[in-house]
Amino acid sequence: SVAGLTIASDLTIVGNGALSTIIDGNQQFRPLTISSGTVELDGLTVTNGNAGGISMASSAVTLDHVEVTENVTSSSPGGGISEQTGTLTLRDSAVTRNTAIGDAGVSAGGIFAGGALSAVRTTVANDAYVGPAMSHPDGIYATGPLSLDHVTLAAGAANQ
Repeated sequence: SVAGLTIASDLTIVGNGALSTIIDGNQQFRPLTISSGTVELDGLTVTNGNAGGISMASSAVTLDHVEVTENVTSSSPGGGISEQTGTLTLRDSAVTRNTAIGDAGVSAGGIFAGGALSAVRTTVANDAYVGPAMSHPDGIYATGPLSLDHVTLAAGAANQ
């Protein structure tokens, strides 16, 4: 059985940069699930997830210099990142080329934010929602507090 990394307590992971430190779902599983705690990820890539790239709930997660790219879901709310509850902060990061397919429980190609979302100097681009609910966005679907500062929303993120 193959599974991704599950985090259930405070943890900091510092990589050697997005090009060299990669958490890869190999198109078979979600690379990262965070169920609780304060988690900081710095200098890495989360990619090739099946059921999305990062799923988080009841946690405070900071992504600093992190790329979340080329993840796909037909079962979780966000193709790149699914934040059910908690706080998500992105700094100097990118959420790109993620896809959400379907309608039941699927909300956005890039980021679903059910809790608080804050992004600074971050790019959300080329994400896609594919399904019958045309009101669903390609890039970000936020139901909680949202703060965007120097954020680029581009190509495929037009339905913000």
